[in-house]
Amino acid sequence: MGRYISLLGSESSKELARLSGLKIKEEEEKDKVKITVEMCSRCHTKVLQTMRYCPTCGNVVDPETRQKIDEVDRVLERKLLRILRKPEIRTMLLS
Repeated sequence: MGRYISLLGSESSKELARLSGLKIKEEEEKDKVKITVEMCSRCHTKVLQTMRYCPTCGNVVDPETRQKIDEVDRVLERKLLRILRKPEIRTMLLS
């Protein structure tokens, strides 16, 4: 069974190109990856948006990575405070 094409002008040419497996310019533009650049908040180096860390200063620039690191920091801080509350540990550290 054939496919009925009811298009006018250049739209019919585009549809024929698609049916033939060819990419038209509009589709090629959609397929292009857009890379954006941001500035590191610490050293102001230009950093690709796909990077997790600034290549110059090591600052975390990816929000998801920053969130994971913050969560680990909170857990470690709670554990460290729990350890430091023990009198024998404080005595050992202060002697």
